[in-house]
Amino acid sequence: MRQRKVNGGADGPSDVTDAPAVRRTFSEPDVTGDGGRSNSSKEFQKFVDDSATGFRSAVDFEEKPRQVLYGLVLLLLIAFCAIAEPFELTDEGQACRFAMCASLAVLIVYGVLNTKDGIMVRPHPAFWRVLHAWNLWYFLIVVMLAVVPPSKGIIVVRWALGISDPEKDQSESMGFDHLTCAITWPNVKRQLMSIWFAAHVIGWWAKMLMLRNWTLCMLWSTMFEFLELSMQFLIPEFQECWWDSLILDYACANMIGMIAGYLTMRFLALSGYDRSSTPLRDEQGHTDMKRMVVQFTPYRFLSYTWNPSGDPLRSLLVHLGWQLPMLAELNSFFLINVFKLPRGHPFNYLRQFFFLFMACPAIAEWYWYVHSEKGRIGHDTWLTFMTVLVELMMAVKYSMSFNTFRSYAPSWDIAIPWIISSSLFSVSFFGTCYHYYVLGKDRTSKPAWLLVVKLLAVVPLFALTRLWAF
Repeated sequence: MRQRKVNGGADGPSDVTDAPAVRRTFSEPDVTGDGGRSNSSKEFQKFVDDSATGFRSAVDFEEKPRQVLYGLVLLLLIAFCAIAEPFELTDEGQACRFAMCASLAVLIVYGVLNTKDGIMVRPHPAFWRVLHAWNLWYFLIVVMLAVVPPSKGIIVVRWALGISDPEKDQSESMGFDHLTCAITWPNVKRQLMSIWFAAHVIGWWAKMLMLRNWTLCMLWSTMFEFLELSMQFLIPEFQECWWDSLILDYACANMIGMIAGYLTMRFLALSGYDRSSTPLRDEQGHTDMKRMVVQFTPYRFLSYTWNPSGDPLRSLLVHLGWQLPMLAELNSFFLINVFKLPRGHPFNYLRQFFFLFMACPAIAEWYWYVHSEKGRIGHDTWLTFMTVLVELMMAVKYSMSFNTFRSYAPSWDIAIPWIISSSLFSVSFFGTCYHYYVLGKDRTSKPAWLLVVKLLAVVPLFALTRLWAF
C-alpha cells in the first residue's frame, strides 16, 4: 500500500519579525518584510490539519511501508538474543541495562514503522518518530519508578546508570569553587571556560529558535534566575556569585545565545533558497549537495505571534509553553541530587540532549494548539509534558523518602516576595479577565493601571537578589 503524500508542510512558523497585534485568519497571506517574498499561513494550517488526520507527512519523497520485513528482522534479533545469549551479563546492572536497551530498540522500530507523523518533516519524519519512541520509553521508565517503593526503585536506577558508590561518585564531582567571588581574571576565566557558560549559550540559542519570541525568552531567562535564588535551600549548586549570575550568565551567555538564535532565524526566514520544491536529486539521479544541506533546515520558517488577541486565558496557555520546559530544566538538578548522580554522568547530558530535540515538535504543536479551534493537543506535546510532570512527581517522592533535602518549605524571606508578586499578578490577571470577558473590550482599551500592577508584580522578586554570594 502506497503512503499518502501531503502537499505543503512546515517545521514551524516563518519570518522572525513580530506580526501585527491583530490576529490574522489562516486564509490571509503571511506577508513578511523579506523583500516581497511571503509564506502562506493557510498552507501551513492545511499541513497541520492533514498531519493531524493523516499517517505520513513526508513532503520530499514517498515512503514505502516495510512493516513485515523489519518486523521479521526484529523477531529474529529478539530470538537470537533470547536463545543464544550472545552477551555475557555478569551482574544485575549489566542485565538491567541490556534489557532496557532491548526495549528501547523495540520501541524505536515500532515508532518508525507505525507511529503517525507530527508537524516536523525535516530532516526526515522518521527522525522525529525515533525521538517520540525514546520519549515514550523514558516516560514508561519514569512511571515505573514513580509507582514502586523508592527503596526498590533506587536499586534499579543504580543498576541502569552503573552507579556503585553514589556518595563517593557525587562528592568527587561536586566542588564549589564557583563561590570564590573575588573579581579576578583567574576566577572570571574559570567561569567563562566552564561547560556551564557554553551550555547557557547553546541552550538559549535553541530556546530562541523554538519560541521565536524575544519577550518570552527574556521572561524565561529572568524567572529562572529568580528561581535559582529561591531554591538555594534545596539545591546548593544554585548559589552563585552575583557577577557570575547577573553578568556572565544573564547578561552575557543568555543574551549571546538569544542573539545567535535570532540571527539564525533571520537567515532561515530571509534566505532566498527555495527549501520546499527543489528535489533532492536531479533528473539524472545526481544529488544536489546544496539541497542536501537545506534538508537539515525547516521546511517553512514562519513567525510565532503567540497571543495577538490579548485573550487572558490564551495568555495562560502561552506561558505554559515556556514554564513546563523550565520545569524540565529544574528536574535536571532534582534528579542529580535525589539519585546522587555524578555531575559528569552521561545520563545528565543525554537527557538534556533528547529533551532539547523533543521540545522542537512539542512547542510547535503547542503553538498551533493555542491558536487553533480544534482543541486537540499534539502527541509530542502531550507526551513531553506528561513526562516532565511525572518525572517531577517521582523526584519529589524519592527525595522525601530519602530525606534528600533538609527542608521543603522556603523561609519567609523567600516566600514573602513570591506571595506579594503572585498577589499583584492575580489582581492584574483577574482585572484583565473582567475587562475582556465581562465588559467585552479588547486589550487596546484596557485601563493603564492593570498594566502598572502587572509590571509591579516583578518588583518584589528583586528582594531575592540579596541571596547572591558576594
